[in-house]
Amino acid sequence: MLRAHRGALAAEGPTIAVLACGADVSYPSSNARLFDRIVDGGLVVSELPPGAAPTKNRFLLRNRLIAAVSRGVVVVEAAQRSGALVAAEWAPSCGRALMAVPGPVTSRQSVGCHGLIRSGGTLVADVSDILQAIEILAEVPAAAVAGAGA
Repeated sequence: MLRAHRGALAAEGPTIAVLACGADVSYPSSNARLFDRIVDGGLVVSELPPGAAPTKNRFLLRNRLIAAVSRGVVVVEAAQRSGALVAAEWAPSCGRALMAVPGPVTSRQSVGCHGLIRSGGTLVADVSDILQAIEILAEVPAAAVAGAGA
């Protein structure tokens, strides 16, 4: 997810950080600089009070918010047990598109994605597939889609 935030900020696009702690807590502390950039140019969301520390359970619960604030959930890599799969499970009940990128059949990090595709998730391979799945392709200039897929 860190790459997604950095990429969105670099492109001067929107990004939303959904936290498993208070909105005033940069966790882990090594992400403090990125957190500050998101605060300045994006949106930080938390359902927890200021100062609340992250816990394993809070990370799992946060995944429903990730699904709810998104137009769709794309899982790029996921082992058989993965937090990404928890967010993916919430997507349909939030009325969001569920997508997965297939990976090598020999990789444990592909097992979750392949399971999502087998169970009805949309197979996506590039940006245009994602835009089509979330039904906004018509809103995006063709040149932007072609450039993003490169």
